[in-house]
Amino acid sequence: MTPSSQIGQTTRPLISIAIVTYQCASFVDRCIAPLYATGPGQSEIIVVDNASSDGIVDHIRTHYPKVNIIASPENLGFSKGINLALRLCTGQYVLLLNPDAFPSVESVYSLAAYLGANADVAAVGPQLLYIDGSHQVGDAGWRASLFNVFAHSFLLHRLWSRIPTIHLSHPSLLHRRSVDVDWVSGCCLMTRREVIEEIGGLDERIFMYGEDMEWGERMREAGYRVVYLPQIKVLHLGSGSQGSEGNRFFEPRWMDNVAGRFAVSRSRPIYALVRILLVFGFSSRAFILALAGALTGRAILHRRAELMRKYAAHALGLPSFHASKKTPSGTPADQSG
Repeated sequence: MTPSSQIGQTTRPLISIAIVTYQCASFVDRCIAPLYATGPGQSEIIVVDNASSDGIVDHIRTHYPKVNIIASPENLGFSKGINLALRLCTGQYVLLLNPDAFPSVESVYSLAAYLGANADVAAVGPQLLYIDGSHQVGDAGWRASLFNVFAHSFLLHRLWSRIPTIHLSHPSLLHRRSVDVDWVSGCCLMTRREVIEEIGGLDERIFMYGEDMEWGERMREAGYRVVYLPQIKVLHLGSGSQGSEGNRFFEPRWMDNVAGRFAVSRSRPIYALVRILLVFGFSSRAFILALAGALTGRAILHRRAELMRKYAAHALGLPSFHASKKTPSGTPADQSG
């Protein structure tokens, strides 16, 4: 079945694909080439480049002349870059896509088909995979409430799938056709153009990391559902390019964003409690994993324990309440494309 027979023809591009690039010329072809080959009328691609110095702008202009590329003279960050692309999107559906995420054409149209069949859904996202084929935790989840931070820190969500947490990770949820969540990852997120017109784009106060969480929560507050579709799988390099499972790249910036949001919206005592939960939660994980590693001799458990110790140390070193209120999520130096 062709995408057009699944969803129906339109007078404008069915799907607009918005991509923000930064120093990613080495793998951008793997992202753009399959989507570019779908032909006119079905999709359009808008790329905003954040002042890369690797020749990616000329490369895209040469090899993909129908791509609408905007070369920013400065690094705008993810939120501003995406919002600039969104203003140029004309499709019925809009796909936010990282250049290091590689969905198949069929996956893209499956996301659109789900939106087409469910008018109450504002956004959908697939299951993101590491290069070793394992689930990339952080591709969906629930709002950053105090209970959810507690559940995440102490792994309660691994005990019962119905316990909400910041990041979806219970194995049973990955086998469902769909899961209602509060947000899906902006690495590969599809929404409707009318939803963007209704609630606005990404929060530009967030340079990068966590803007998808805030956007999804805003969609939920507007009365829409946000749905995770784990049967649609998309490879995302991200930190997974650093190694295999159990030796994952340390990525604490989600924690900075969560803490910053509590600093902005809640009181100093609540912010202090969030820090305590994160420190003791990840310290407990590190202790249990190290003990299990010592008892079983499995090196992978020792590596995971060391990773948890790093997260605990990062939580301990989070900025003060007032400093966190003023610190944007991410910095220009953080962006890796």
